[in-house]
Amino acid sequence: MTDEDRWQAVAGRDARFDGDFVFAVASTGIYCRPSCPSRRPRRRNVSFYGVPEAAEHAGYRACLRCRPRDVAARDARIEAVRSVCRYIEEHGDGPPTLAALGAHVNLSPHHLQRSFKAVIGVTPRQYYDARRLDRLKRLLRDGDAVTGALYEAGYGSSSRLYEKAPAQLGMTPATYRRGGEGAPSGQAQDARRRRRSENEAPACHSRSHDVFLPLVDL
Repeated sequence: MTDEDRWQAVAGRDARFDGDFVFAVASTGIYCRPSCPSRRPRRRNVSFYGVPEAAEHAGYRACLRCRPRDVAARDARIEAVRSVCRYIEEHGDGPPTLAALGAHVNLSPHHLQRSFKAVIGVTPRQYYDARRLDRLKRLLRDGDAVTGALYEAGYGSSSRLYEKAPAQLGMTPATYRRGGEGAPSGQAQDARRRRRSENEAPACHSRSHDVFLPLVDL
């Protein structure tokens, strides 16, 4: 199936393709199932993803109208990867091992790693790290204390978080929690932009081109 075929399915609101892919809209930061009743976006603003979790990893949020996460994938292999995503999201107390994830969906660690990266675009560990960072940001935006937020998000120690904070948050966790207050003017403005985008329409890392990740043979 080509991207043009996918676009025709989206333009026609063809429910037969629900579960085969989702489409994401750069101008809104939202992704939908093909049959979503919402107004159709301009083609140049649309990217395609094989599963909802891949769209979310790129920074999009699920449409509250068509609820694309509620649709099961037609391909059992894709649904297995989605099941692993849910397992990772529900077990935020530490990174699960490949063996544990593989046992969850009856796949060998090797096949799970290959399939997960083919469908989502990152490894299970990278997916876990991204979800953990999302949890931390949410807790800090909600006003939680830094120490409590980092442990609730799944960080084992504050030192590791502070080592990575400049790259991941653009500032220290405490400064991020204050919305950039006390940071140099450039960082403060960046913090406000980050928080606005995270609360409203998150930026996608792959908006300039269509993305559809193929499966690997098991």
